Amino acid sequence: MRIGFLCSEFPPDSHGGIGVYTRELACALAQRGHRVFVVGWSDRNATEEEDGIHVHRIRRPSLGRFPHLALLSSYRKLANSVRSLAVKWKLDIVEAPDYRGESAFFTDFPCPVVIRGHGSVGVLSELAGRKASRLISHLEGRALRVANGRSSVSRFLEDRTTARWSLKDHGTIIPNFIDRHRFSPASEVARDPLRLVIVGRLGRAKGMDTMLPILRRVLEGEPRATLELVGEDRDGLVVDFLNGMEESLAKRIVHVGTVPREELARVYTRAAIVIIPARAETFSLVALEAMACGCVPVAWKESGPGEYLAEHGLGRLVGDDDEWAKVILSLLGDTNELESMGERCQEVVASTFSTEIVVPMLENLYTRHVEKWRAGC
Repeated sequence: MRIGFLCSEFPPDSHGGIGVYTRELACALAQRGHRVFVVGWSDRNATEEEDGIHVHRIRRPSLGRFPHLALLSSYRKLANSVRSLAVKWKLDIVEAPDYRGESAFFTDFPCPVVIRGHGSVGVLSELAGRKASRLISHLEGRALRVANGRSSVSRFLEDRTTARWSLKDHGTIIPNFIDRHRFSPASEVARDPLRLVIVGRLGRAKGMDTMLPILRRVLEGEPRATLELVGEDRDGLVVDFLNGMEESLAKRIVHVGTVPREELARVYTRAAIVIIPARAETFSLVALEAMACGCVPVAWKESGPGEYLAEHGLGRLVGDDDEWAKVILSLLGDTNELESMGERCQEVVASTFSTEIVVPMLENLYTRHVEKWRAGC
């Protein structure tokens, strides 16, 4: 097939989980013989070809004095550009993310358009107890309605997406996946049963404002425990946290900032427990990466990772703020339990969330929509 992806955070541009997912999937599909094309906004105009993937970057427009009107205009222009490229590239199908509804005007396309549910602004804001932009929420809803189909990374997300926009049809649940050649225990690294790690954007949006005080109680409760924080200190929370802490605790915390993706397996292998602090988490690639390396996750019960951890009896799940420290402390230092659960995490990743399992599911989804489109249904 000739498969197109809309992605406005395609690496090496600044990116989050959607960019990582798109890059990994594009590479996997190219390796399986498909022609893969990526288009999206960027900080520059550029056309690139790498690893069998054709990337077309469009300079992101300035919103100027009238941001709402400019945003609508930019979305329409994006739709026109992608529509023209779909004809030029002879695409069989286009996949777009739900986040920010950038495909809201993807109508009259020469091929089907499917939405990949990672987590919309509307749903994520709802989960975090914040108000979403009415315009962005409207565009997200429109994108969902004009699409020819959709998939979601979790039932947790799909149920909330369907309810928020009163959608009649349910999308297909297809989880994210992990490349086990990249994420597996680093043989040269020894695991510390008393080491905790958090990986990702270390800001309020990821729950760090409530998690850092909890982790302080954990460190006070277990004097041998250490904590590694990996990621950008988005809101200055980590600096404030460390500055307000006595030296005896602060020296057991390491903030290393952002690390290259190829170094993450070593980070996960060093730690026994990975903390997933965000309530507004629809899947969590971090939890999956850590599991593939034998690191045990602790997450919220009502969340995307909570869904698949509960299904497979893995990790530990927390229902409220008061439970966090108690749950973490009960695991720390329990070498036998952590080792056994870490092995089980690796087994589940191999059988359920590996590239070899999930990518064919996405291929089948694309094939169904292409066949339905060509049949005129």
